[in-house]
Amino acid sequence: MQAAEDIWATIEEINANGGVDNQAVQPTTPPGVSACSTGSAKSSGGCGCS
Repeated sequence: MQAAEDIWATIEEINANGGVDNQAVQPTTPPGVSACSTGSAKSSGGCGCS
């Protein structure tokens, strides 16, 4: 139970300090560009991309 309380306290602290922007935790790509189909990447379809 202590672990859950520690995590919750951390989340509350982050939120109290303004939270986070999604771009800070998740890479973004320009409009129209797929995250898993860049020019240098070859996908096997494992991520649902072709």
